[in-house]
Amino acid sequence: CLDCGSSLAEAEVEYKDKVSYAIDVAYQFKDNAAVAKAFGLNELPGEVYGVIWTTTPWTLPASQAICVGPEVVYQLIDTPKGKLVLAKELAEAALARFGFGADF
Repeated sequence: CLDCGSSLAEAEVEYKDKVSYAIDVAYQFKDNAAVAKAFGLNELPGEVYGVIWTTTPWTLPASQAICVGPEVVYQLIDTPKGKLVLAKELAEAALARFGFGADF
């Protein structure tokens, strides 16, 4: 708001149609042993990625970490491009968006 200086989320803009772009980004985990332990595994060879979805891609250059939710159930999914950590509830839709289809 120009009068009070507060910001509006794009979803709050109602006076005109606005196209917003969303992207998925995979961040490679630095500590596979910690990820393996979180999933009850002894080891986790290969590349492992945490995948995020954002509607603010211009903020990505400053990103230094991703957050996980303590109430969210995650899956470790082996794909041709590496292992992905995805929220279980969103995994099927995400894999379809990534072009992996129903094989996973």
